Amino acid sequence: MRAPTRYGFISTLLAWFTLSPMAQAGGPYVIHTVSPCRAVDTRTADPQLSTFSGDRLAPGETVPFFVTGALITGQGGEADCGVPAAARGVFVNVTAVRPLGIGTGGYLTLFPYGESKPTASTINYQSDATAVANGVLVPLCDPAAATCDYDLNVYNHTNLAVHLVVDVTGYL
Repeated sequence: MRAPTRYGFISTLLAWFTLSPMAQAGGPYVIHTVSPCRAVDTRTADPQLSTFSGDRLAPGETVPFFVTGALITGQGGEADCGVPAAARGVFVNVTAVRPLGIGTGGYLTLFPYGESKPTASTINYQSDATAVANGVLVPLCDPAAATCDYDLNVYNHTNLAVHLVVDVTGYL
């Protein structure tokens, strides 16, 4: 008998957690998948339709973004990724694209809008990288704890300016 591939094992495990009655009964969240949908692309963002300047994220800059509703268009995203306002978190593929400046590398941290920036990184990149990606689950702004003018923040910890691409693949 052939051993299952790593991807086959992960798919089977994810299916068990999302489809198992025991898994559904064990917590308050249900995983919803969506066709991959671009919510942010700073290379094509419109500075008149978003808070983003229309250039790379500057060193030390924190920028708020939407991943819910139809307001993602100005961020270089599609019209609507299908993530409802009541979503508590999103599964995203985060990509740091073409870092520019003096330095060896840096990292981006995604965190809920209205909350303090954590010390952990979401994605690490090097100055010579064309693009580096990482799939993560990011909590969204909690209306019970903060005023949610946006869904999440992105912080660029580096001496390099970098483009950001965020593709949504699911939500809780």
